Amino acid sequence: MMEQSEVKSPMNSESALGTLYVYGYGASKNPFYKQAKSLKGHSAGCSLILTGPVSCGEKLLLINDAARNPVVGEVVTARHLTTRMFEVEVAFDAPRPDFWQTEKR
Repeated sequence: MMEQSEVKSPMNSESALGTLYVYGYGASKNPFYKQAKSLKGHSAGCSLILTGPVSCGEKLLLINDAARNPVVGEVVTARHLTTRMFEVEVAFDAPRPDFWQTEKR
């Protein structure tokens, strides 16, 4: 989990913004799949807009649309923007600067 004192690798906002695919389990333990828009990204995690509720501590599988590069993360914060949209901060289980590469290698 990200610590406040942890140094975050700055990302070029152009490379951090993009579509992510998000997989997880809802409150009823049913699996879900959503597309999300990343707002900020760094090697330790990201902020994103998600059209569905998630809870702090929930594990998510994120896939970068540009590189199809999966990473597991944990929801650190989630707040309502509208009744169906949430701003979510996710901490990666381990640093993953490669997650934000813009093309498949």
